[in-house]
Amino acid sequence: MAALSALTQTVVKSADESRTSVTTVSDDGHLFTSLEANSVYRFNSTLLFDGPEAADVTITYTVPSGATGGWAPYAGTLGTTVPDGSAQLKVAARQYGSASDIGVMASSASLAGIIATPRGIVTTGATPGLLRLRWAQQTSNASPVVLRAGSLLEVVKVSGGGPSASGINLDYPYALPSDQGLLAWTGDPNDAGHVTAQSAAGVGGRVTLVKIRMRKSITW
Repeated sequence: MAALSALTQTVVKSADESRTSVTTVSDDGHLFTSLEANSVYRFNSTLLFDGPEAADVTITYTVPSGATGGWAPYAGTLGTTVPDGSAQLKVAARQYGSASDIGVMASSASLAGIIATPRGIVTTGATPGLLRLRWAQQTSNASPVVLRAGSLLEVVKVSGGGPSASGINLDYPYALPSDQGLLAWTGDPNDAGHVTAQSAAGVGGRVTLVKIRMRKSITW
């Protein structure tokens, strides 16, 4: 669980953001995160849009130079005007930087707008950089389309070297002393039972020695 947490980045949009009378996509002010080089990531977004059906929205994602993969909108088609209506779900994978138009609905007494759940896979090359959401109105409209606060971007690293601060290496699946902030150990303390239950429990007046194996040079 600790390893999964260290490899997961969740970015939550902290404030509403509006786009009015603009059809050229630009960076979202909150939903972006860093990707490391030579790694594989999967991501999921939960985007709460609120705006006129006549405007709809265009979205895309950008990735570091040299990265490959694809993303799908998982959102309704343009012209979605009836809640739970007959709009098709858009799932065809796009290249990064290629946009997709999706339907938007306005909030009302019974609606909070519409949610899109884009997701994708990114394989980075030698260049690290940002995964970033970009968006705009699909049809220029004087009424704003709003991406609501609380929308989020979740990114999970599934392959590659572990984050330097965590001591985790995905190429070595076993427990390491650095996982718990230690330099070395005789064994993973998570595998130990309660000390009073051990047959070789400590005895007053007796010195017990154990061996710590050093397989590389460290600073003690």
